[in-house]
Amino acid sequence: MHVPRCKNHHVEPDPENFSLLKENTADLNTEYVQYAISNQSGQQKLVDPGDGEWAYRLGDDSDEGEVVNVISMTDLLDSTTDKKLKPFLLKVDIEGGEKDLFTGDTSWFDLFFLSIVELHDWMLPTEGTAKLFLKMIADLEQDFIFRGENIFSVRYE
Repeated sequence: MHVPRCKNHHVEPDPENFSLLKENTADLNTEYVQYAISNQSGQQKLVDPGDGEWAYRLGDDSDEGEVVNVISMTDLLDSTTDKKLKPFLLKVDIEGGEKDLFTGDTSWFDLFFLSIVELHDWMLPTEGTAKLFLKMIADLEQDFIFRGENIFSVRYE
């Protein structure tokens, strides 16, 4: 479906996945950001835990991995070229990084009408990757639908 007034923002830190993303979305009105996403902008290590290209995640200084640029959601939204557009859909699938993404200022979350967040407690037991997200959404005026490892969050209008 072609929606000419829609602007997509895709964020992907891994170079090979980034190329594939661009190839798969070439027909869409898209801005690409070759960064990882977290609670603050900067740099972190992109770690391959050995589970394939779908499982890359951010690590810390002690981890083996390639240093990548990281952007916060606030900075990403501020960098949008067309300020007249409003956020509509957010899809978060960051392999446990939701623990960091939902730390600190999360006021940006309620800007999106529909959010789909994949949680990864199953993949990283005892690390509490979903805890801050679940605390944050508890007080929002939204409906929540659980499907597999995803939470669909729909804001009341």
